[in-house]
Amino acid sequence: MALPDRDQPAEPPLQGGEAAEGLVHAPERPGRGRARGQRGNPALKLERAQLRIRLDRYLGELAHEERNWLALRYHEDLPVKEIAAIYGVSEGTMKARLFRTREKLRRAMTDGHELDPDGYDGHD
Repeated sequence: MALPDRDQPAEPPLQGGEAAEGLVHAPERPGRGRARGQRGNPALKLERAQLRIRLDRYLGELAHEERNWLALRYHEDLPVKEIAAIYGVSEGTMKARLFRTREKLRRAMTDGHELDPDGYDGHD
């Protein structure tokens, strides 16, 4: 994957359902496996499919940079330190940006609100 040019608006590395798929089906980490019986449960599959649709909708409303940060972290599974280096910011700054972006998504999905159409304002 090519590194984003910070002087140009970043294009989302993922399109359509791929963006949500990377977050809903993030690579499994130790201690985070699925419980038995969840794989074949039709109700759970439907719920996850609906979640992917909603998540993809809200991801599409994020600013390009916000979407890229999440994709690099959860789809590409890059460490925060590496993402920070790509964007030329400190690890703490990138952690804060990721946290705020996740919170923005969480609030929008929980409350059903639209996201700020202006997206990320470039300030920390």
